[in-house]
Amino acid sequence: MAACKPITFRNITRPQFKAIRARIYAQADCTTVMGDTGTAVGYGMMATWTYEEDTQALTIQCTQKPFIVPERLIEGKIWQLVESVKCS
Repeated sequence: MAACKPITFRNITRPQFKAIRARIYAQADCTTVMGDTGTAVGYGMMATWTYEEDTQALTIQCTQKPFIVPERLIEGKIWQLVESVKCS
């Protein structure tokens, strides 16, 4: 299993973060959340996130993925998830 580089999104408000987290929950097999930090497992992958409200920064990283799944594909899905919430 390989990991992807972390992606940090700026200007994420608390309501946007909650919406992003809800979408992650809906797609995950299981999640673990401790405050603004969490882990989700689904589709043979694991991702972690950390939200820092004071800087409005959200960092998401796919920490485990099947070798055959390209990192670029996962990064695209993460960007799509965050942008769908920011634009709504």
